[in-house]
This record gives sequence, C-alpha cells and structure tokens, in this order.
Amino acid sequence: IRRYTYRFCEDLIEYLILPKTLKKIGDFAFSDSGIRAVYIAGPKAISEACFSSCPLRKVIFGENVKTIEKAAFLCCGRLERIVFGHNIKEIGDESFRHCSSIRRILLPKALKKIGKRAFMNCSSLTNIELPDSVTKIGEGSFSECQSLKKVKIGTGLTDIPKSCFLNCEKLQEIIIPFNVTKIAKNAFDNCPNLTIMGSTGSYAEQFAKENGIKFKDI
Repeated sequence: IRRYTYRFCEDLIEYLILPKTLKKIGDFAFSDSGIRAVYIAGPKAISEACFSSCPLRKVIFGENVKTIEKAAFLCCGRLERIVFGHNIKEIGDESFRHCSSIRRILLPKALKKIGKRAFMNCSSLTNIELPDSVTKIGEGSFSECQSLKKVKIGTGLTDIPKSCFLNCEKLQEIIIPFNVTKIAKNAFDNCPNLTIMGSTGSYAEQFAKENGIKFKDI
C-alpha cells in the first residue's frame, strides 16, 4: 500500500483487516480517514503516521507485527482498546500521543523499546506495567497522563529519562526496581502525590530523598 493512498478518505470502510501477506504500508497511508476498527495481521512494521488522526476505537495487532513506527496512531482521540501482539519489540516516538480515550494497555512481553512521547497525553490511562523485557524508554514517554495512578517498572530498565512522567498529577505510586541506577531530575516534576516504592539502599531511595519525594520500602 503506497504512501498517502487512503489519506482523507473519510468514507472508507469502518472495519479494516490487513492480511499477513501484506509486505508494506506506506507512511500516512490511512491517516485522517474514516476507519473505526482495524485488525493488523501484517506487515511487520506499521509505518509512520499510518493511522494518525483517525476515529479509531479498536486496534488489534497480529503476531507478525514487530514494530510500530513514529506517530502511527498519533491523535486517535477516540481509541479505547489496543490489543498488542506478543512479538512487538518497539513502539516508536509519539506512536499513541494524544490518544486520550485509552484507559488500559497490556504491553507485550517481547517489547524492548518505547520511544519519546509514545504515550504522552493519554489522559484516561490509569495504570502502566513495563515488562522486564523493556530496556529503554524515551523522554516524556508517559508525560501528561493526567489520570495515571500506578506504575510498575520492569527489571530490564536501568534509566528513567527526562520528563518521563512529567505532569502526571494523579500519580500515587511507582515501583522502581534495584537495577535502576539513573533517574533524570525532572522525571517526576509536578507529581505532587507520588510515593516511590523500592528497596532500601537503592538508587530509587537516594533519588527520592534528594528530591523530597516520599519513599516506601517494599
């Protein structure tokens, strides 16, 4: 499917199935179209801004999909349900930014990387659990998620970057494992109700004390 092929096709079919045999989708192929639900069996990579600004409510990824590229679902404000395939390894920059209706996501256990601002301003999202497979998350990846209350960081992550949870005003607790050895100073700016939960003697405890954040040993 070539770039821009169905862009601005507001009367496009509401439910779309992309088969395993599909090799490539071009950038912006379905952006600003009328699609409301999509099942993606193929290709392996979902291209840049492919479904951006669509009235999508549901997205289901098949096991063939491995990469979600930059801004693939940017500004899909009606998107409520995402079912990730088990083999997705990377979620690109701004992939789900401004998807304000998502309440819950279950990240796949094969996931290794979450890009910059990937879930920024997912304002209905309440909980996040990063699987142990995740080794990198980008700056601002969960910033401005105003309904986010609980976060659990997996054991594969060692660095929490700049603005990661900036302006998550309702964030109450985050579990940070012992292996995290670097946290950006502004990672939790404007999270007034936050308690960091971790091990005594960990870098998480040190960071909490240095930045006036409550800490609880678990």
